[in-house]
Amino acid sequence: MTGEPFSPARALELGLVNQVVPHADLMPAALDLAQRIIRHSQAAVAGILTAVARGINLSIAEGLLVEAEQFARMAPTADLGEGLSAWIERREAAYGGSWAHATRRGEARCASLQLDRAAGQGETST
Repeated sequence: MTGEPFSPARALELGLVNQVVPHADLMPAALDLAQRIIRHSQAAVAGILTAVARGINLSIAEGLLVEAEQFARMAPTADLGEGLSAWIERREAAYGGSWAHATRRGEARCASLQLDRAAGQGETST
């Protein structure tokens, strides 16, 4: 908040960065991080990025609504089913890259719209 500069080590200590690497290792480290991210479901990564981008300047209650909305959109997808199955079976997940919903598409859409309306009106649920 003071605007004073701080070292990369301090940024790591504060949790502002994931890792500090020498300049020469920056691109390999960034590519490694990208590879670790893209092994996950595209829909899940997109939902996480959306929740972070939309929720960054919101109250906790509003941010949780955004997170719940993204989960409601992810819940009926085949990718969620694959991720859970892979975790239970202790194997690597094989996401199809499909954003298609596995079941109850209308129910998930309805729940998501309700969350959108609640977030737009500043409502919170308990």
